[in-house]
Order: sequence, then C-alpha cells, then structure tokens
Amino acid sequence: MTNTRNLKPPKPKKNNPDALKSIAKYGYIAFQFGVPAGLGFYGGYQLDAYMENSKPVFAAIFSIIGLAIAFYTVFKNLKNKN
Repeated sequence: MTNTRNLKPPKPKKNNPDALKSIAKYGYIAFQFGVPAGLGFYGGYQLDAYMENSKPVFAAIFSIIGLAIAFYTVFKNLKNKN
C-alpha cells in the first residue's frame, strides 16, 4: 500500500512569455497568409457563379493572385521583423 499523505499535487506551470510571443507571431503569419488566399478564391468563385462558367477559371486565377499577395506580405513582414 502506498502512503497517500505525503503526495503533493504538482505545481501549475507558469506561462512562458517567449512561448506566447512565438504563438502570437506565427498565428499572425497564418492569418496574413490565409486571408488573401481565401478572399482570392472566394472572389473568383463568386465571379464564376455570376458569369455562369462551367469551369472555375476565375477561382483558379484569383486563388493564384491571392497566394502571390499572401507570400509577398508574409515575406515582407518576416524581412522587416528580423
């Protein structure tokens, strides 16, 4: 039988400010990447629906443009922060 009187509960871990900064930094990068790419696809999809295209031509074109803008924005901000 074990003695349960001497067991202490583990101490809660304190928040590491450096870890929180890293999470915020990379979360912001993901947001910067996702928004232009998503908006590009959505705009192209809506334009395809409006033009009644059988193939998603504008969705593909606007997605590529959105991804290019996203890459440019992320790389520009990474360059400025370092």
